Amino acid sequence: MVGVTPTVSSFLIACSMIPTESEENYKWLLKKLADNLDVTEASPCVFVTDRELGLINTLGAVFPGVDHLLCRWHVNKAINGKALEFYRTNSMKSFIITNPEDGWNKVINALTEQAFRHAWVCFSRKRRRMSDYIQRAWGEHAGKFILCYTNEVLHLGNTATSRVESAHSLLKA
Repeated sequence: MVGVTPTVSSFLIACSMIPTESEENYKWLLKKLADNLDVTEASPCVFVTDRELGLINTLGAVFPGVDHLLCRWHVNKAINGKALEFYRTNSMKSFIITNPEDGWNKVINALTEQAFRHAWVCFSRKRRRMSDYIQRAWGEHAGKFILCYTNEVLHLGNTATSRVESAHSLLKA
């Protein structure tokens, strides 16, 4: 677990090895974190995670009222994987940016709910299979990665788990 200082530096909060990525193990881990935090002084403002359902399902129970966002990089990576499967495109760039008027980039970066809805309609018209997949796999989580919704959360620009991935890489090395 990694935190961010007001000077935008990363710091290690906790590190743990758990046997499986189960709700039970995540609950234990998060309770240990909560027990070691003075929540009146240092309660987290937001958690940014990948779509690890065991973790997501326990966050609200252990840290009620703390916002949760999904890592936009992981969301885009998963969606690009499906795009490769459906359309055999060469790269995320070709899928996300191909048509700036109705591409995925316009959907995920919509600044207002109205702009999001309009971008989604345009995107869905041209990419029905893709929009069906996104709706099924990510629809219930849209408020955790679409810009117009995440901008309502105090995240100070932290919308990806790259800081944690970097720390994880160092620990593995």
